[in-house]
Amino acid sequence: MAVRTPVYWDATLNSGSGGLREMTTAAITAIKTEAAHQYGLNPSVDLSTSSGTLLTTQTDNYRVAGADSTNVSTYVTPGGTGTGSANFSLYQNVESVSAPTFSDKEAPLYWTGTQLQQFSVQDFIDTFIDGAIDILVASSGPGTYYTSGLGSTTLFVDRVYDDARVGSSYVSDDTTQTVTYTEINNTYYLNQYAAGTSLGFTAPAGWDSTNNRIQPLADASFQSLLQEFVRYQAVQSSAGIRYAWSTSAPSGYETVNSRGATIDTQRSGTTQYNQFINGNDYRSRNFPTGGLTTTETITFYVIKL
Repeated sequence: MAVRTPVYWDATLNSGSGGLREMTTAAITAIKTEAAHQYGLNPSVDLSTSSGTLLTTQTDNYRVAGADSTNVSTYVTPGGTGTGSANFSLYQNVESVSAPTFSDKEAPLYWTGTQLQQFSVQDFIDTFIDGAIDILVASSGPGTYYTSGLGSTTLFVDRVYDDARVGSSYVSDDTTQTVTYTEINNTYYLNQYAAGTSLGFTAPAGWDSTNNRIQPLADASFQSLLQEFVRYQAVQSSAGIRYAWSTSAPSGYETVNSRGATIDTQRSGTTQYNQFINGNDYRSRNFPTGGLTTTETITFYVIKL
């Protein structure tokens, strides 16, 4: 790993004539932050609830009412409650990104102690981009994903039996009391952090190989360079970005951070309700009732490989 200290053009040096100066740690951090911002403008590792490489599928399991049991003279023990389910899947798409290169005016310069030297591609990644990936997989990384109870793209829906509908509302015409009477307990959404705005940075000086001179890099050109590099690094199998949606934290990676969880719950109890229809029809049915118990928790993770 070759972390360099780039030089930049400081117009205040030499009585206003300008000169080269090595960047401070704060200035390098500002470039890493800008690289993370540039990723947020055009992410290269994307998630979808409809297509791509399947990460996992979570099943919403919920209990439903049992069937009616009838008898001509007394209430009998009805059949047990049933179950219903629905599947929700999450997919990942890692884009194909070409390896970045420097044009004739883009490679930053650093001071070796005896001379100025151009950054290699790996120098650029080690100095700026690897730290940008750290920013992206930390909290609120621009363009990266998280789950919450608000949003527009549904990731998972937790349904439970609507036990408020039973009891006094258990009517004689059982066809109106459907066995799949459910309500939505929680809806979880897949969201993406916004890119935000640039917080500002100082572009390093580079070598203009066409005209054989030192040249301060233009901000817009340097931003494009940062985006090209960070998009490339994000898709790599080493020190890149990936996501997981699983019941336990993935292991063996440099960084794993949770970004929310999706929880499946069910009613914890069963209550038998009886209804006298007439002298020849004693009707009984089991309904899911009571508090909610958690049956499965799947956590959403962002990973630095």
